[in-house]
Amino acid sequence: WVSTIAIDGSNTVWTANGDGSVSRLANNGVAISPSTGYISPAATGEVGIAIDGSGNVWTTDSSVNSLFEYIGAAAPVTVPQALAVKNGKLGQRP
Repeated sequence: WVSTIAIDGSNTVWTANGDGSVSRLANNGVAISPSTGYISPAATGEVGIAIDGSGNVWTTDSSVNSLFEYIGAAAPVTVPQALAVKNGKLGQRP
């Protein structure tokens, strides 16, 4: 099951899943990640997800009280996203 979602700088959808996996979907809903999602061996129940300005995907896991980082997996997020579009920086790495 999906616990939370985040949108990266290229409008790709990332989900933290209750089975400990992280999924990546195109903005039309088609899976980009493997059918099992991306899985950290220590993750068991992802409950939160965020993407930072460098494109790192951060997840929280309530079952093992941990924070996981998927380094450079996503397109960086520029906030507000309208500013990224205006400056031609949507999805570009710093």
